[in-house]
Amino acid sequence: MVKVVHMCVLAACIVIGGLSNVLFAQEISDDFFDLLSGSEPVGKTLIDTKPVLNVGTEVSTSIIGSKIKDPEVRACAERGLPEFSMSQMQDVSVMGKSGFVRKSTRELFWKRFENKRSKAVVRVTAPQQEVGVAVLYLETERVHANWYMYQREFKRPRRVTGSGISGSVLGTDFSYEDFEHIEEIIYTGDVTRLPDVEIEGHMFYVIERHPDNASSQYSLVKGYIDQVLCVPIKTEFYDHAQKLKKALIANRELIKEKQGRWIPHETTMYDYSRNTHTVFRNYDIKIDPELHSSMFTPQFLKRGR
Repeated sequence: MVKVVHMCVLAACIVIGGLSNVLFAQEISDDFFDLLSGSEPVGKTLIDTKPVLNVGTEVSTSIIGSKIKDPEVRACAERGLPEFSMSQMQDVSVMGKSGFVRKSTRELFWKRFENKRSKAVVRVTAPQQEVGVAVLYLETERVHANWYMYQREFKRPRRVTGSGISGSVLGTDFSYEDFEHIEEIIYTGDVTRLPDVEIEGHMFYVIERHPDNASSQYSLVKGYIDQVLCVPIKTEFYDHAQKLKKALIANRELIKEKQGRWIPHETTMYDYSRNTHTVFRNYDIKIDPELHSSMFTPQFLKRGR
């Protein structure tokens, strides 16, 4: 069976890749800024399904994989676990509701460590005025991961905390919280499996969870996992009014095999409440490159490569 890139890695490649549209230097704090103006919510879910009450009681014994209790869904999720590391280039286009587009390019590095936790770093390579901006993701056992951000104007790496977790990642349609929910729906055992669905001739597992963090901006996160590729094709985020607020959708036609792994080459985050979206295009992908562990530290963000 062909291996695939794990869903958490996909999320890391997308989310922390979405940082480089820096218009000016600002400190990350509890008053984290949001660069995009809002609009009335639009859009609705494309699929209406009802929960399956009995999802199985088997508990995962894997020390490196998903904790989803349903054995069939968990097996699909675990088939995509990467071996060691990955790097790639990424072009990002942020489409504002006025039609204005901001573009940037960055390089991304991901590595799994001996404790089975992931770390990732992304560096802006274009445009020139944003070169040097970098973000570091450190997976933890706590509710939130550790996030660090560096700009030359900061003089030192700054940790993203407080309400910054729910804020826009420097003008894109992704937030740090979005990434963490994508990670949690794969790693947590606290999910409900819904009936499988067929979309455009492809079968999908459907799982959902209700965030238990009182400060979360979402009441429900729902994932659609391709049963053949074991890649999450769509993740939906619902607000507390049960309206579809965001959707992360991978272009299935641009999921390509490389070195025995299926990798999405284009993914889009839609923010229906703002009528905006961000497109992420990945290329120059390297599987299991040699990456020194020191790259994944706050101190290294300032030093660069």
